[in-house]
Amino acid sequence: MKYLTILIATFTLSAALSAQNAKEYIAEAKRAKNYFDYSGAVKLLGKAIKEEPDNTEALTERGNLNLLMERWKRAKKDFEHLIELDSMSVTGWVGMADYHRGMQEYDSAMKCAELAQILAYDAPTLARSKIAVAEVHLAEGRDSTALVGFMKGLEIDSVNVPAMKKSAQLLADRGRYDEANSYLMSAYLYDRFDLEILVNIAYTFNKMGFYNDALYYSNLALDMDPQHPVTLSNRAFAFMNMGMEEEALDDIKKSLANDGTNPLAYKYAGEIYLSLKEDSKACKSFRKAQKFGYDDIYGEELSNMIEKSCN
Repeated sequence: MKYLTILIATFTLSAALSAQNAKEYIAEAKRAKNYFDYSGAVKLLGKAIKEEPDNTEALTERGNLNLLMERWKRAKKDFEHLIELDSMSVTGWVGMADYHRGMQEYDSAMKCAELAQILAYDAPTLARSKIAVAEVHLAEGRDSTALVGFMKGLEIDSVNVPAMKKSAQLLADRGRYDEANSYLMSAYLYDRFDLEILVNIAYTFNKMGFYNDALYYSNLALDMDPQHPVTLSNRAFAFMNMGMEEEALDDIKKSLANDGTNPLAYKYAGEIYLSLKEDSKACKSFRKAQKFGYDDIYGEELSNMIEKSCN
């Protein structure tokens, strides 16, 4: 009896150590992810899953990272495992929705997202499933429906950074820059190291006419990536509107040296040249911006400027 007790105690201690190791691997993986070492994070999560094959947190983290790196088959395997463990797993079905969306299998993606919505059991899972549905609408080009879905999801879960970013983009596309900026500033509070957020904050501040703010957030973004073409364009526009044309043109040149097809830089260059009364250079820049797809990315504003200034 004493021997049996020792065996049970030893087994329990071993299981506890194994569980602790899995936790440590997951914690290390999250740190690696925060430093954008996604491959390292995946390896650490693999070690956690080796210790605990049914650890749902590790499977979810690895599945999401595999999606991020477009390792579709591996992501699918992780989320299928989650569903095998629990057929009512909202996380599993949302993951499968994201997988099918990545594979452009939109009917399957929508079915998985809608099932996740039915299975949602609290505010965070309901919000995540609504956002998954919105993601499918967005992928299929139903932008207005997607925007409503993202905003409804954020009403339930106000800290979902990816949904904030998507909502901001859709709002900016509609010229609703103040609302877009509000979502971006909220996202920034939760992730201060997301370059995309900083770039878009600067862009929306420029559009709203708050050039000092645009300059501030452009500088934060350039601290992270000094050669970022769009950020240099944003700062150039802020400089121009602050009467600093020389600094603005310097940033435009740097931007185009890093990306000679950047339509935003050409458009802003045209505006700078207009302010300097160099209409010929302005129109040349505007037409290059148009050539490189400004209208498709940012709307028809440029066409109106060309019609007004380049006849």
